[in-house]
Amino acid sequence: MFQQSHFTILLLSLFVQAPSLFSISLDSIKSLGLPVITIETVDGEEPTCEYVNPPEGMAGYGTRNATKVPGRLTITLGEKVLYDSGPYEKNVGGMRIKIRGNSSAWPRKKPYKVKLEVGADLLLRGDEEKYANRDWLLLKDPELLQTIGFEASRLIGMEWTSGHRYVSLVMNGDYRGLYLLCEPVERNTRYRIDVSKTGYIVESDAYFWCEDLYIPSSLNPFGWTIKYPDADDVTEEQVSFLSREMAQLEESLVGPQYAERIDVESFARWLLTHDILGTWDSYGSNLFIARYDTLDSKVRMPVLWDFDTIFRMEGAWANIHRNASSSIICLPAKTTRSGGHTFGCGTRYIRRFSRECYPSSTDFRLRRRPRPSMRRCGWMQSGGTAVTPVWETIWTRQGPGSEAARHGWTKESPRR
Repeated sequence: MFQQSHFTILLLSLFVQAPSLFSISLDSIKSLGLPVITIETVDGEEPTCEYVNPPEGMAGYGTRNATKVPGRLTITLGEKVLYDSGPYEKNVGGMRIKIRGNSSAWPRKKPYKVKLEVGADLLLRGDEEKYANRDWLLLKDPELLQTIGFEASRLIGMEWTSGHRYVSLVMNGDYRGLYLLCEPVERNTRYRIDVSKTGYIVESDAYFWCEDLYIPSSLNPFGWTIKYPDADDVTEEQVSFLSREMAQLEESLVGPQYAERIDVESFARWLLTHDILGTWDSYGSNLFIARYDTLDSKVRMPVLWDFDTIFRMEGAWANIHRNASSSIICLPAKTTRSGGHTFGCGTRYIRRFSRECYPSSTDFRLRRRPRPSMRRCGWMQSGGTAVTPVWETIWTRQGPGSEAARHGWTKESPRR
């Protein structure tokens, strides 16, 4: 079953970008062995949005004013109906669907967000009390990169990893291709991101210019967008508080007392995962931070998201090191006499993380054909394309007979 399912996914991924070019019946789709999500909107209306170009100096291509189209959603496996939202009736049944994303929404095949009128677990994990939710995503993932990233998140031990599974999508009678059904980044004290009613979730967002509400950053060209509290319900007092909070956070990250304000381990796990995966995106890779409450909890990075540029940095760390000014995770290496900041590879900042989080593992570095530039920074690059050994060796010490040694990795004392 494992081989059959993955073969099916790979087969479908060959034509998910333009499924209408292929003639495929609903019976054929069902016979492939994947769950089928069927969406019938009221009057056959299609979700739409406005496409906007970035302002001067900004990155990406955005979307605005996405329409929320009501309808009915069912999930079937073969001839068996696994879930049925019922027809649309506000607060009673059905769902609303809209186009989500920015640059990813420009191609012909769209990603979607679904909001159920009554919460349910569309992943059918057998515990509705725990997993039932109104908000779900249907993402494009033709190269299976999002799935790889989620598995990396799970292995590295992030606080939360989105549940997910592949499905075939049929909307208004048309086969739309292979999609990844998954959970969005949001507050949910039962099993998603746990923050109290006085806490917050914000994103360092390259597309902040598409939002009506955002908080400017003093450390990078992007703004902070608010994920919790809901931007539609946030008050002026909450916005003022979050503006002060972000300013204080950024100031503390530059200074020596950063560990008093942030959960260092969660920051380190986020960056190390992108290093392992070789992420090219240097603009934050959907960087989310959260704080449980406004009393004595620390700011943490609870989730990894957005893996469409992984495996593009062969023989090097994640590109974010080279463009440190674009993210809070690789901060200024030093402060200039005039009070400004010089941005470099950010390595010295991250070395503090690994040394202080894992003191028992910092008496060596793992290397494989290191670059001179990486040596000067005090880090050894991973090199090559073999990334699997890093999972074990980056967190625990390995002996000569370890998996790392069998892949050609060696020890080297760090520069103090």
